Amino acid sequence: MRHLTVYISSLFLLSTIVIFYGCKKDNPKQTISASGTVLNDPTGKPISNITITLKQASGSSSIGGSGSWFVIDTKTTDNNGNFSFSKEVQGGDGWMITINDYNSKYLTTWYQIQPNTSSVQTTYLYQNATLTVTAQTTNPLASGDKFYLNLPGIGCSCFSLTSIRAKAGAYNKITWSVIRNSVTQNFEDTVYCTIDTVKYHTINY
Repeated sequence: MRHLTVYISSLFLLSTIVIFYGCKKDNPKQTISASGTVLNDPTGKPISNITITLKQASGSSSIGGSGSWFVIDTKTTDNNGNFSFSKEVQGGDGWMITINDYNSKYLTTWYQIQPNTSSVQTTYLYQNATLTVTAQTTNPLASGDKFYLNLPGIGCSCFSLTSIRAKAGAYNKITWSVIRNSVTQNFEDTVYCTIDTVKYHTINY
C-alpha cells in the first residue's frame, strides 16, 4: 500500500511538472525594445512631455481587431523628444506604441512593434486645429439619393454641422459624394487650417 501511495504521488508530481513546463513553453518570455523621437511637423523641432504608452493586445494581433489593448508601460519624451522602452513580456497577441495618448494639443498616432526586435522610429506630430464643415445644397436630393461627407479620419452621411480635429499649420482634404439617380459623383476640397484656430468651411452640392 505504501509503494502504491508513493507511486501515485510521484505520478502526480511528474504530471504537475509536465503541465508547468508545457504552459511555460507555450508562453515564453520575450523582450520589447523600442525607442524613438517625436518631432513637430512641419518645424522639425523636438516635442517634450509627450506621453508614450506601450500596449499589449489580448485576443487579436492586429490594430482594429476584436481583441483588447492594455497599457503595460508609460514614458514621457525628454527635452530632445526622445523616449525608450525595454521590457520583458510574456504572452500577448501583439504590441503597439501609442504616441500622445493624453495631450490634446497634438494629434495622436500609433504603430505596431515586434518582440525580440529593436524598433527605432521618428514620429512627426501636427498640432490640432478644429475644422468645422457645413454641407448645404441648392439642388435637394430626391428620395433614394444620398450625400456622403468624408472628413479626415471619419466619414458620415449627414447635412448638419460637423467638427473634427484636423492638422494645424497644414492642408486638410475634404471629400464628399453625391448619389443622384443611381449615379455617383465624387468631389474634394483642400482646406488650410492655422494653429490654435477654428476653421469654418462650407461645401455646396
